[in-house]
Amino acid sequence: MSARAVGKVACARIVAPVHPDFFGSTLLRHVLRTGEPNERYGRVWRMSKIEEGSGCLHGRLGFERAADQNLWDEAEQDFRRTAVQNGFVSPFVIRLTDLAVVFQPRKQELRVASFVGALRSILRTRNANPAEVWDVESLTGQVSFEDWRRTIEHVTHFRYRIDLGTQQSPPAMELTRLVAATQPDVTTLDLRAKDGIDSDSPLVREILRHAGDGFGDVRAVGRCAGAVSAERVWESALGGEVTVTEVSADPTTGEVSRASLLAQLSAIPPVDR
Repeated sequence: MSARAVGKVACARIVAPVHPDFFGSTLLRHVLRTGEPNERYGRVWRMSKIEEGSGCLHGRLGFERAADQNLWDEAEQDFRRTAVQNGFVSPFVIRLTDLAVVFQPRKQELRVASFVGALRSILRTRNANPAEVWDVESLTGQVSFEDWRRTIEHVTHFRYRIDLGTQQSPPAMELTRLVAATQPDVTTLDLRAKDGIDSDSPLVREILRHAGDGFGDVRAVGRCAGAVSAERVWESALGGEVTVTEVSADPTTGEVSRASLLAQLSAIPPVDR
């Protein structure tokens, strides 16, 4: 018997600007336009056709990029280096009454921070009025790493990811300078400790400071004592804690169904906006 395919879904909330004509959805429908490109870090992001039903917007947000691959050329009877387009997509649902959003991260290819950053960029760049600033944040609101750290016992996993190839002014951190000298496009620092890392160390404090200044993203995983489901996640891209849940996925595509997304959305208490 084959193993059940599993996907992950995450939750966040879109924060709309104050607008006299905004009644839960009017402005959001305007800025979520189908097909328009939005480039971030060498990826071209696009929004699929948006469908509306049961008080929600349903769609898919994904990116494409060119990647060099060695492909067989039958005429030349040899391998030829060819640029091939590839990409990943994340299905999502948005509840119109309070703009809670549930979406599917896709492992390392389309992480929580990637989806949040792309959605935030699309909302902001497609809005004509610069005074109307959109945001995407944690369901629990803004919580600093320090405040979040006080609610858990150990930080067992701390990951810092920065796209050095796209930063115009890399942060003045010795580690970053040394890594930048190797000329990578993307750098990930991954710290793991079963009994907990020292989250008050100079390195962690420096990373958090640079992530707060917009240089890279931090994902921290913590555990609480005496709990069965103890793992909790803090994301700098959301500025707070994010809930990630495992659900069934399509065994062929790996994509979670709209029904699964809606089920997770229904578990989020509605907020009176």
